[in-house]
Amino acid sequence: MAVVDASAVLAEINEDFLCCVICLERYSDPKILPCHHTFCKKCLVQQAEKQTPQILMCPTCNKSVKVPVNDLQSNFFMSSLLDKVPEKLESSTPRQCEFCEENEVTFICLECQQYSCTFCSKAHKKSRVAKSHQVLSFEDYQEAKEKKPFAVQPIQYCDVHTDNQLKYYCDTCQIPICMECTIIDHKVHQHRYIKEVADEYTKELKVNVGKLKVKADEAETSKISAKAACKKLKSCCEEEEAKINKKTNEILEDLRRQDGSSSAKTEEIGG
Repeated sequence: MAVVDASAVLAEINEDFLCCVICLERYSDPKILPCHHTFCKKCLVQQAEKQTPQILMCPTCNKSVKVPVNDLQSNFFMSSLLDKVPEKLESSTPRQCEFCEENEVTFICLECQQYSCTFCSKAHKKSRVAKSHQVLSFEDYQEAKEKKPFAVQPIQYCDVHTDNQLKYYCDTCQIPICMECTIIDHKVHQHRYIKEVADEYTKELKVNVGKLKVKADEAETSKISAKAACKKLKSCCEEEEAKINKKTNEILEDLRRQDGSSSAKTEEIGG
């Protein structure tokens, strides 16, 4: 099975899960609507200004939002992801050449998935083993990773026919296979180009990510509601406790007055 680069997966998450559908950029001050959809605050303000009268409509489900934009709850779950994902993307890329461990990274070999400096990349490309490898400048690699992250995945080779690349996918066995596999081990099976299957699964993953996004927004809304209910309950308990303490003090004070009055009468009778 092909190994997926963690940084590429994170890049996909960054594109599909952390981007506002209005501005198509990473969320800026994400706000969650009552319908559980999330958008940038600035985008919602702009959307509200376009409406006549200025009643905000959810750009995804077209439901009216009766709460002013400034009063909408912040999506703290999304804000947390925005803070954490860039850290993971940055930490997954080495800064120093993995060959000499001295110079700054300027190139990457897609087959080996090794980061190298200019000098070491030239030596790497001249070696017999890596002569056919695809080596990209770090800038080109970063650009390709942002636009089409799975296009710069390392080449994977067949476990059975170790010199052959995995270019096909066997639908019958649900595994990637090579050319020799299609005519020997899987010749009666249904198989397609692996890119075709990848595109199909990418669409399916995007749908699932969309569903997860709604679930995450619903969970955030429930969390906010639970916190509000807890705060209200605490406030009610404090109010009731204050009433009980007040009533207790009043009763005690009344008992003290009665006790003082009884003592005074006893003294008068005794005198």
